[in-house]
Amino acid sequence: GNTGIGVAVEGAAAGSAIAPPFGLLLASRVLWGLGAAAVALFKRSRLNSGDRIILDVLDTNPGGRRFWQQVGFVPYATIMESTV
Repeated sequence: GNTGIGVAVEGAAAGSAIAPPFGLLLASRVLWGLGAAAVALFKRSRLNSGDRIILDVLDTNPGGRRFWQQVGFVPYATIMESTV
């Protein structure tokens, strides 16, 4: 299957956290580099100083975690789930 690196939707009020308007499926180092370039472009073109980006990375997606950490993200919170 495909390895999902991240999915987010845009929509935040001024001064709040920003969710980037892109989803990436990265299966190779070439696409990984393009993803990193897309993140950098998004930050430069759409964000202001002090804006934050918060995104979710599934625990079952270690490649996604590595990607987002390599482009400057750090762990922020853990969301817990239980199936009944």
